[in-house]
Amino acid sequence: LSLKLKSLLGSSAAAGGGSTAAAAAAGLVPGQVVPAVVRTVEDRGYSLSFGVKGVTGFLTTKDYTTYYGTDTPLLPGCLLDVIISSQASSSGVIPVSVALDSVAGGLLQIWEGLNMSNIMPGSLVNCRVRQVLSDGVLVSFGGFFHGAIDHCHLGTPIPDQDWAKRYQVGAKLSARLLYIDPSNKRIGLSCLPHLLNMRLPTAVPQMGQIFESAVVARVDPGLGLLLQLPMEPEAGVGFAHVSNLSDRDLSKSDITKKFTVGTTVRARVIGFRLVDGMCAMTLKDSVLSQQVYSVKDLYPGQHLEVTVLDQTPAGLVVAITQNLKALVPKIHMTDSGVLTEGSKLPSKLKPGKTVAARVLSVDPVHKRVQMTLKKGLVGSKLPVITDVRQAVAGMKVHGVVTGVAAYGVFVGAFQAVLFVRQMLLQVLYRYQSRRRRHRSCS
Repeated sequence: LSLKLKSLLGSSAAAGGGSTAAAAAAGLVPGQVVPAVVRTVEDRGYSLSFGVKGVTGFLTTKDYTTYYGTDTPLLPGCLLDVIISSQASSSGVIPVSVALDSVAGGLLQIWEGLNMSNIMPGSLVNCRVRQVLSDGVLVSFGGFFHGAIDHCHLGTPIPDQDWAKRYQVGAKLSARLLYIDPSNKRIGLSCLPHLLNMRLPTAVPQMGQIFESAVVARVDPGLGLLLQLPMEPEAGVGFAHVSNLSDRDLSKSDITKKFTVGTTVRARVIGFRLVDGMCAMTLKDSVLSQQVYSVKDLYPGQHLEVTVLDQTPAGLVVAITQNLKALVPKIHMTDSGVLTEGSKLPSKLKPGKTVAARVLSVDPVHKRVQMTLKKGLVGSKLPVITDVRQAVAGMKVHGVVTGVAAYGVFVGAFQAVLFVRQMLLQVLYRYQSRRRRHRSCS
């Protein structure tokens, strides 16, 4: 598959030869919403490409910053949806806009030469119901195009029992194209509100979140369960595939007997299907019992049992769960300091061994986790400092020397880095020396 504009619009159009290139250029009419890629950054805006040779778009900086601000400037290669403002100028440059309401509400423009090969997914159309089926409706749009809307995409992912009664042959609908399959002559559309408005769904739970009372809204023994998730301000929607209904294999008859519409089940979020306005769920006891499922479930100072996977130049790779891994830096692998290169790992750190560890730092944005195996930190009962603002005079904490300079020592204390001045080190050294001399005399 390819997402390149020249591939989407046709290779001959990108090459600029033949009638296909002319047809692609003819489709760039005012009011049409099309994808574009930033070619260059100019003094007063951005030069855009539509994937058609000889045709250039221009987006002014003023128009872009009006809707997206000045904090996120565009860079060459950025892909964005734009609406064509007017006809091309004498130099062949087409002015465009990124006005949010205009892009979200821009209808597919009908022009001579429009066919199934050059209409784009994401286009908004006005369509008319031609037939009501048991699992959706057939519609027509643009005069000669036909498509289907699944019953889970008719306004809400969980259709009512009498949803078919709301749709009559000849009724008008606004829908957005989901996919186009020119070879099989199939077009899929959706009427879900978040897709019509080009927004994210409002009811999106957190990854790994557990719902104690998810309501079974639909049972399909061959596919899985459609679940209604208790959320505020509106209920969420989840789908549990047949492979995620139990730790053991269930036959269709087992699924029919075990699950009925209206019953409640315990389920956990394992993924998202934002286009469908729902999330992927699991009912497996092995997954529900996991203490940690995603990086967001971790916090500095947390005690965990981890499994050693491999040794790398950066440290030790350990598995927190089957899908979640962490790094133990070299300095945190043992209490005796950093292992020299080429030295063998202690037997307790061999791959496959399970060891007690403690979370050092968590970076949820980049999904990076660091842990320590040092017994002094793992078994520490002292407070955990995750931010230097938590440090107060007189507080005792455990830390690890991470750097030495002429003016002092850097100490890592979980997610925070502390600094000990040279003068204070001298005071501590003299204090410890006096204690050792006192002990030897006594």
